[in-house]
Amino acid sequence: MDMHKQSLEAVTENFMADEATRNLLRTAAIGDPDAQYHIGWDYAWQAWYDEVSEEAVRWLELAAQQGHLQAQYDLALFSCPAIYDGDLPWLQDDHEVTLHWMRAAAESGHQEAMARMAELHERGLAGAPKDLQEAANWYLRQAKTGGSVYDLCSLLELLKQQACQIAQEDETLVVDLVNKAAEEGNHYAERTLGNLYAHGLIGLAADDGLAVKWHSLAAAEEDEVPSYFAFDEKDIEVFRRNAEGCGARLQRHLGQLFQKGEYLFRSGERVECDLFEAARWYELSAKHGDADAQLRIARMYDQGQGVSQDEKLAARWYKKAAQQGLATAQYALGTMYDNGRGVPLSYRLARSWFRLAAAQGDTTADYQLGLNYLFGKGVRENRKRAETLFRHASTGGHVLGTVALAVVTAETSDFIQAVELLFQQHQGASLGSMEDSISQLEEFRKRLEEIANRSPLTRNGRIWLEPNWDHSKDSPRSWCRNLSVTARFATTLRGILYLLDDDPDEMQASACFNLAAKNGDRVAAYYWAHLDWHNGTSDMSFEKYACSPSCDRDGKPEPDYSSEFLNSVESRLSELMRNFHESQVKKQEAEDRRQAEIKAAEDEHKRTLSFLTHTLNNTLSTGPETVRTVIDILGSDLYDQGLEKYRAINNMASLFPVFLFVESLLKTFKLYVSDPEQLREKWDSDRSGDASIALVLAMALRQSVARFVFSSNHLTQLRRLLPSQDKEAIKNIRKSFVDEMIPLEISVETAGRVFDWIKLHFGMLQVEIDADAEMHFSRNATRHMFFFAAFSELVYNALKYTDGEQPIQLRWYRDGSDYCFTCVNSFPVEMRVRPAQEGANSGLFFIEKLMSMLRESTLSYTHEGGEYRASLRFDHNNFGEPDA
Repeated sequence: MDMHKQSLEAVTENFMADEATRNLLRTAAIGDPDAQYHIGWDYAWQAWYDEVSEEAVRWLELAAQQGHLQAQYDLALFSCPAIYDGDLPWLQDDHEVTLHWMRAAAESGHQEAMARMAELHERGLAGAPKDLQEAANWYLRQAKTGGSVYDLCSLLELLKQQACQIAQEDETLVVDLVNKAAEEGNHYAERTLGNLYAHGLIGLAADDGLAVKWHSLAAAEEDEVPSYFAFDEKDIEVFRRNAEGCGARLQRHLGQLFQKGEYLFRSGERVECDLFEAARWYELSAKHGDADAQLRIARMYDQGQGVSQDEKLAARWYKKAAQQGLATAQYALGTMYDNGRGVPLSYRLARSWFRLAAAQGDTTADYQLGLNYLFGKGVRENRKRAETLFRHASTGGHVLGTVALAVVTAETSDFIQAVELLFQQHQGASLGSMEDSISQLEEFRKRLEEIANRSPLTRNGRIWLEPNWDHSKDSPRSWCRNLSVTARFATTLRGILYLLDDDPDEMQASACFNLAAKNGDRVAAYYWAHLDWHNGTSDMSFEKYACSPSCDRDGKPEPDYSSEFLNSVESRLSELMRNFHESQVKKQEAEDRRQAEIKAAEDEHKRTLSFLTHTLNNTLSTGPETVRTVIDILGSDLYDQGLEKYRAINNMASLFPVFLFVESLLKTFKLYVSDPEQLREKWDSDRSGDASIALVLAMALRQSVARFVFSSNHLTQLRRLLPSQDKEAIKNIRKSFVDEMIPLEISVETAGRVFDWIKLHFGMLQVEIDADAEMHFSRNATRHMFFFAAFSELVYNALKYTDGEQPIQLRWYRDGSDYCFTCVNSFPVEMRVRPAQEGANSGLFFIEKLMSMLRESTLSYTHEGGEYRASLRFDHNNFGEPDA
C-alpha cells in the first residue's frame, strides 16, 4: 500500500477513535448536509496528501449539492489557488468547480460569494472572463443586501474609472451607504469619500473643504498612512491648496509621504522624495501641536534636511515635543544641552531630560547618564552609579550599554553577555558600524586593552608562552600569549568594537580575534574567518579553533557562552565556510569558463591567421619560379642594351627577393601563431631529411643579398659593401646574380656554389659552419623555416648597418652542449644605439618571440666600441641531446 493511501486511512482511523467525530461521520453518511460540511472541513485540515484532499472535496460536494451555502462557497474557494489565501492547503485547482459553486452560492445570497464573483470578473480569474460591468453588478447586488464597506468602495473605484455604469438611483444608494459608514467612523469610507469630493465624482460636486474634512478625520485615528490606501494626484492638489485647513495628523502623514518617497499614487506613479515639501508639512503639523511632527521637524532642522540647518530651531521643536512627553525628543533635547548645541551648555538640564526619557524606558538615555557618571561629565565620577545605569540599559537590550557594563565591572559573565549581544547584532548585517556606535568606543577599547594586559603572563619569572596549535616536526614553531578567561573575552569584545566605527579598523580587529581564537574563543574564530575571507587572505587556520572548547591551564572547562548561543555561532561558521567554498568553486568555474573562452577565441584567431597565411603562401608560392623563368628567358644581356632594358631586367630581378622574403615571412608567421607546445612537437619530430644548416644559410644569404643588389633604397650601402664602388661594378654584380644565383635550384649539393659566389662578389660576408654542429631536417618543414627566418633577419640587419670597415662574420657552432649562431659586424661608434633600437622595434623583436617558444633558447645582442654582435642560442634539449 502506498504512502498516500496509508495517510488517508490513518486520518480516518483517528476520526473514528473520537466518539464525537464518529457520530458526526454516521450522521453525514445518512445524508445530513451540515454534518457532511463539517466532515469535509475535518479532512481539509489534514489535506497534505492528494487522497485526503479528494476525501475532503467529496464530503464538501455532497453538502454543496444539497444546497449548503457555506459548503458551496468553501468548495469554490478551496478549488482556486489564485484567490484562496488561507492557512490550510487548497484542495484542488479546478476553475469549473470554482466558477460553478461560487455562482451558486452568490445567487443564493451568500455575501462573500458575491464579492468573490465580482473579484473573479474584475481580475479575470478561474476561467471567468474579465468583465468590469459584471463585476460592478455583483458589487451592487452585495451592496443592496448589506455588503461590506470595502466592497462598496471597490464599486466606487470602478465607477470613478468610468469602466462601467449603474443606474442613477443605485449610484445614490452606494454613495449614501459609504457616507453613512464614514459618519460612523469607518476610516476606509472616510478616505473614499474624501477622494470623491476631491474629484467631484459620482454625483458629488468637487468640494475642497469636504475633501480635506474627510481625509483629516481618517488620518486623525491612524498613526501612519495605511498601506491599503494611497492618495492620488488630485488629493495632493487639494491638500496643497488648503494646507492650513488639513488636520495636524494629515499634515504629518503628508510630511512622511514626501520624506520617504515610498508611497504609490493610485495611478501607480511613485511619489518622489521631496524633503523641502516634507519639511513644509511637518512644520504645519508641528504648529498644530502634533508631537511626532514636532520631533520630525526638529530632526530636519538639526540635520539640515529640507531646511537650512538651524540648531536653535531644532532645540525649540525638540523641547515642544519633549514637553508633550515624547521620550525620543526628551533624549534628543538632553543631548543638545549636554553639548551646548542650540541651547546654552547645561549638564544639569541635560541630566534632567535624560532622566525623564529613561523613566519612560529609553535605554539610550540610561546609557548616556551612565557615561556622564563614568567620565565625570557635569557630576563627580561615580563608577557604582554608572554600573547601575549601564545594567539598566543592558537589561533593556541596549548594545553599548551592555558593552559599557562589561568595561566597568570586568566580570566574565558581563563580558560573555556583551559578546553574545554584539554577535547577534552582527548576524544579519555585514561587518561595520551599528546605529548606536558613538565616540566613546575608543575609550572602551583602551579600557578593554588594560583588562587584557592584566592577564597573568608570567610563570617562574618569565613570560609564559604556549604553542598555538600542533605542528609537524619539520614546520616552524609558533607561539602566542596565554590569556586569562576574562582577558580572552575582553580581547574578543575589543576586536568587535574595532568593527563598529564608521571607518572600521579590520587590521586591529583581526589581531584581537587571532589572539582570542588561539586562546579558545569560538566567537573570535568566527570573526577571524569572516575577516580573512572578506579580505581574500584566508588560510583556514581558524578552523583549528572554531569548534574546540576552551580549558584552563589545568584542563578544566572555563566559563563560556551558552550552548544555544554557540550553536548559533557554529551554524553561522558552517554557513560561512559553505558559502566560501561555494564561492571558490563558482570563482574557479568562472575562471575556467573565461580561460576556455579565451582559448576558443585564440584558437579561432589562430585558425583564421593560419588560413590566411596558407592562402597567401599558396598564392605567392609560384612567384619565385615565375621570376626565375622570365629572367632566364630574357637573359642578363638586357643590361647591355640601354637604360630602359637595364631598368626592365633590374625591376624583374628585384621581384625575386620580394617573393622569397614574403614567402619566408608567411611560413615563419604560421609557426608563430601556433601554440608553443604544438611548435615543439613539430620541432622534435623534425630530425631527418634533405635539408641542413648549410642549405638554410645558403638560401638566407641569397635572399638577403638579393634585397641589397636590386633595391634602389640600399644603393648607398651596396657601394660600401663592394670592393669597387662604381656603376660598372654594381652592373656586373647584378648581371652575375641574374645569371648564376636566381636560376640556381639550391640543394645540399649546390649550397656550396652560393658560398663561392658570396666569397667572390661579397667578400665582406665570411661564413663558417663547424662540422660537429651540422644537422639534417626536412626541407620546408619546422626547423627549416625557423632557421631560415632567424638567419635571414640577422644577415639582413648586418648588411644594412655595417660600416664596411670589418668583415661580417657568420658562424654556426656548438658551445658546450648548446648550438649557437652569431652574426658580428662593425658600425660607426656614433651609431652604436641605432642597431639595437631598430632591431628591438622590428625583425629582431619577432625573432626574439620565436626563440621564446623553444626550450631555454634566446636571442641576445650587444654593441661595444665599433662592434655589434647578435647571437642565437639553442638549448641542446631542443635536439634531443643529453647534457655534455
